[in-house]
Amino acid sequence: MPSLVPDHDTYIVLDDFGPLGMAWRETDEAATGRAAVIRNILDGQYESPVRIDEVRRRFVRYDEAPVSILRFLDANRH
Repeated sequence: MPSLVPDHDTYIVLDDFGPLGMAWRETDEAATGRAAVIRNILDGQYESPVRIDEVRRRFVRYDEAPVSILRFLDANRH
C-alpha cells in the first residue's frame, strides 16, 4: 500500500486570485521540489504568490522576473 507521507520535501504555493480568494496551487508531484517551485515562480506560473521565503535570495541570479513576483517582492520588503 502506498504511503501517505512523501519521501521528499514538498513545496506548494499559496496564490491570491483576487476576488476569487486564495488557494494552494495544484501541481504535478514532480514539480513540488524546492528548485522546481522556485523556477515556476520566477517563470511567472503563479498569479500573485502570497507566501515565499526562498525567492528573495535567489532573485538576484536571474535577469528578469514576471510582474507578479516583482509585486510580491516589493510588497514584502523588510
